[in-house]
Amino acid sequence: MSKIAEPCSAHQQRHLAYISEFTTDIQHVAGKSNIVMDCLSRAVVDAVPLGIDYARMASDLEVQAYRTATTSLQLADVSFSVAGASLLYDISTGQPRPVVPEVWRRQVFDAIHGLSHPDRKPSQWLVAARFVWHGLRKDVRHWVNTCVECQRAKVHRHIKAPLETLEVAKKRFDHVNVDLVGSW
Repeated sequence: MSKIAEPCSAHQQRHLAYISEFTTDIQHVAGKSNIVMDCLSRAVVDAVPLGIDYARMASDLEVQAYRTATTSLQLADVSFSVAGASLLYDISTGQPRPVVPEVWRRQVFDAIHGLSHPDRKPSQWLVAARFVWHGLRKDVRHWVNTCVECQRAKVHRHIKAPLETLEVAKKRFDHVNVDLVGSW
């Protein structure tokens, strides 16, 4: 503020005037010395609780039934260092997809669908690309159809007004038509 320098543009002067309403002491603090900004920019380790009991998930009877079932899935055990348990994964697509027990399915869907509330097919694709369970597409379709936020926000029926035939005028400016654009 007290520095004498080349003249500022009108835009810069307005910004400086606005900033000077709040403080008169503006100083540059190097990144290593700026502890407050350093703390705010770091991801908090405990921000996302694990909330998933991997040992219980691995020992779930439904997941164990996948081991003996005849499917086209290529199932393999992948050990988890977090819980010391190994989870059953499908590796047929190249990206490992865990087999999700029934008690976790709704949470998995809510985590993926709640980000942007995509429609049925995109939601099915997003969930199926990352997870596996029997009846996945049916469950996702049902949950998307019953999603309250989706029902409020998405319009499924678009009403179009029919085109009106206009009569040909006999002489100039005998009849004037006005087209309004918008929702009046």
